[in-house]
Amino acid sequence: FPDIKEEEIREALAKQPDSRYYVLRRKQPYESIVPFQELQAKKNKKGKKVNPNVQGVWFEKEYKREYPYGALASKVLGFTTSGNEGIGGLEDYYNDTLNGIDGRQYGYLNADNNLEKTMREPVNGNSLVTTIDMNIQNIIDENIAWFQEEHRDEEVEGAGSLHTGVLVMNPQNGEILGMSDNFTYDLNNPWDLTQYYPQEQEQFEEALRGWDPTRSAEKFSNGSAFLEAAKRTPHFDIVFLDIYMPGEDGMDIARALQDISPKTGIAFVTTSTEHAVEAFSLHALHYLMKPVSTQGVVEAFRRLTELRSRQRESITLTVGSDRHTVFLDQICLLENDNHAINISLSDGRRLKVWTSLAELEQKLDGSFLRINRGIIVNMDYISQMGTSVCTLRDGSQLPIAVRQSASIRATYDDYVFERLSGRKVL
Repeated sequence: FPDIKEEEIREALAKQPDSRYYVLRRKQPYESIVPFQELQAKKNKKGKKVNPNVQGVWFEKEYKREYPYGALASKVLGFTTSGNEGIGGLEDYYNDTLNGIDGRQYGYLNADNNLEKTMREPVNGNSLVTTIDMNIQNIIDENIAWFQEEHRDEEVEGAGSLHTGVLVMNPQNGEILGMSDNFTYDLNNPWDLTQYYPQEQEQFEEALRGWDPTRSAEKFSNGSAFLEAAKRTPHFDIVFLDIYMPGEDGMDIARALQDISPKTGIAFVTTSTEHAVEAFSLHALHYLMKPVSTQGVVEAFRRLTELRSRQRESITLTVGSDRHTVFLDQICLLENDNHAINISLSDGRRLKVWTSLAELEQKLDGSFLRINRGIIVNMDYISQMGTSVCTLRDGSQLPIAVRQSASIRATYDDYVFERLSGRKVL
């Protein structure tokens, strides 16, 4: 693995000294793994390992679904992503049925200090048999493609129709023999939608020129290459990051980016609203739905400019005989403690001030929410809002007032979507 440098490993060990493991690379081809494993296992004539110091490295197997018929019935079948999780179609709907249950091996020391192992055998997933007729499905796909080209630029600019759907059933028993629309894709490369959105690159470059004609853009085909480039200085101003990528999760890449360059703005680009709340917890500038418009990219640049020029609001607190000025966006949590208030800050500090929660609440802005009589939280630091418990990004859980639970959740939901849509919270 020539791309893995010593400095990268030492940096990972320094950042996570208590971690049991660290993932260096994902989705490595089998051909590149075998030589390393052979190097680890190689022994001399006496049966001793030739490279005893090559240890502490292991590989986790991951299976990749192959689709021999490419785009055929793509919208019916759906596809799988990292971890063999189904996305769309039958792959998604029957995900648990198809995946089965992983096996587990447990180890423990018995009374004699000997290692005992317990194995739980894996359970295979089930097979799924459909009523789709491959010949009929081919006829449907070919005729939709023919229609789109035959009537191109007639009623509308571009393909013959904006949306076309075809369903073929057996009227005797209701079996689905074929089903498709005009947005098919290669199941082995489902993330490549350039045939439908070729204009997105042009729109992005147009918006970039309007924002700052002196800036240039870089394009990366995978998250590993991007994160490596993100370590350079000066850091990137903004990244437009796809959430669904081959073998990679855009959310994981965003978290890694925040460790490398916390000031780089993030705008997520996706085909689903599923991750909108998670994007908010990562302080995303924007959440763009495909096909991306020039206006959407321009809005992301505008928010970046506004964020950098905005004056951070602060309050002054009296702690003992000292006075502290604290930025509001540093405050995670305010808790009532008898006649005092404990204030938790994002850098780990805790301040104790002798005042009432009601008095402090008047000095806060719209990003703060009282979740019960004695607790106010900064909604930017909430990772999950339940019906009875509010979970912060550091994992701490706080009780929610039962009678006000519905209104508290509604206020938080409104705040999340107002932030993502760019509307100001009053």
